[in-house]
Amino acid sequence: MLRGTRGAERTMAQSVLLAFIWLYQRLLSPLFAGSCRFEPSCSQYARQAVILHGAFKGGLLTLWRLLRCQPLCRGGHDPVPVGFTPNIPDTHAS
Repeated sequence: MLRGTRGAERTMAQSVLLAFIWLYQRLLSPLFAGSCRFEPSCSQYARQAVILHGAFKGGLLTLWRLLRCQPLCRGGHDPVPVGFTPNIPDTHAS
């Protein structure tokens, strides 16, 4: 079985998600070269999130990243958080 960066064995769900990400990076991503507004790219972020946090939490972090990948978000450097809390701005701060 494949091993992740923490030495734990990957689950079937992680392996399937990583396979889809790999296919996207090889087949579709070259068609959209240079269009990502974030660093690392969304597909690299997804790969890192799934390896670091597992299929469920990594999938949620990836979904949150993809929802922010639109013209109203400024983008920039956005690494995968070590903890599970995504970077959600506080709109009620004074």
